[in-house]
Amino acid sequence: MEILPFLMFVFLFGFILLGLPVAFSLTLVAAGAGYILFQDMFLMQLYRQVVKVSSDFILASIPLFILMGAILERAGIAMRLFHAFQTLTARLPGGVGVASLAMCGVFAAATGVVGAVEIVVGIMAIPAMQRLKYKNSLIAGTVCAGGSLGTIIPPSVIAIVYAALAQMSVGQLFAAAMFPGLIMLGLFILYIMIYSYLYERSNTNLAVKETLQVSEKKSLFELIRIITVGLVPATLLIIAVLGSLLAGIASPTEAAAVGVGGAFLLMLAYREFSVKKMLDALDTTIRITAMIMLIVVAGTMFTGIFIVAGGSSMVRELVSFMGDETWQVILVMLVIVFIIGFVMDWISCRAARYLKDRRTIFEFC
Repeated sequence: MEILPFLMFVFLFGFILLGLPVAFSLTLVAAGAGYILFQDMFLMQLYRQVVKVSSDFILASIPLFILMGAILERAGIAMRLFHAFQTLTARLPGGVGVASLAMCGVFAAATGVVGAVEIVVGIMAIPAMQRLKYKNSLIAGTVCAGGSLGTIIPPSVIAIVYAALAQMSVGQLFAAAMFPGLIMLGLFILYIMIYSYLYERSNTNLAVKETLQVSEKKSLFELIRIITVGLVPATLLIIAVLGSLLAGIASPTEAAAVGVGGAFLLMLAYREFSVKKMLDALDTTIRITAMIMLIVVAGTMFTGIFIVAGGSSMVRELVSFMGDETWQVILVMLVIVFIIGFVMDWISCRAARYLKDRRTIFEFC
């Protein structure tokens, strides 16, 4: 049985490389290993893990945050944000790219979902950057890099899953992730500006010229109105959600509920409400939540069987072999996440990091 934990990983990656969805791969491996360990009682062991996940109140905030983002998307707030940022960044090198990244940062703070950020921003930014003859590599890099901000800028769904798996405070994780997220956003914007100034100068001048021509046709009052209407409501909503959570006033689920209520009020205020839009938002929420929770449940089942099979001892020996330096442990963990990121999505990677006894790692560090 000592080799069983290792074989679980071998079969897991084998199924994934064959194209089987991650959730099904985790479930199949957990069921197979569970049957070897518990025979006819393996279904009961897996069921306990399902109950454990379904009773975790922290995960209840996930569908609410997703619903908040879906409502904001269909309320036209994303388009207003893009126009406002385009007006503010008109004179900067790579202004359209800078506006796209700035919008990614704000929308990531309003949704917490990577796919939503990339899709919403991409729909508006890609045609605008193509029209100004930006290189396809720069366009793709801008949208993908901006979308990655959804993994770290609160209220990141990935941080909520991470907190649930590691039994940590969601508020503390959000507070810890805020500054690194802003650093990432700042470095992305700086890169776009430097690259555009050095290599895309003609396109940058074209972008500035077109944006300024549009701006010059508008009065000062109209420009102020565009910026205010586009930025202020979304900013206030983000402050209300994150502020109540970081200040300890509300739990993650309560803060998410505040966000949904605020997004719905903005939809009404912008006169964008319709039954069809709400149904679309609910449909998107159900689909994304089902995908996330299926992977989390499957990962939890895998974790439970892995630990019982002796995975804790295997991880402990691996950590001891790496040495006593904390940076060595962190480096190895980052390398593992980097490698599995080629075949797993973001939720699966975070679940996979806890296919080990988390107490051993934290106590060691």
